[in-house]
Amino acid sequence: GIRLILAESLKVGSEVSIALHGPGNARPVVRTGKVAWALPAPDGACCLGIGFHQRLAHRELLDCTRDLPAFG
Repeated sequence: GIRLILAESLKVGSEVSIALHGPGNARPVVRTGKVAWALPAPDGACCLGIGFHQRLAHRELLDCTRDLPAFG
């Protein structure tokens, strides 16, 4: 799944489609899923948890995150 911060909330249970673009992707990786939870953020945005219907393959995850700076 994925956690997103959006300007507006989506209803829990809503079906969504996510396109993941990354430096290693020739084409975006597209997954469908369902909004599992939604919480308001302090700045008025909304933090959402989305469960994908199909897992990302390890290679797809690496391609989406290649050459991104590390968090820390």
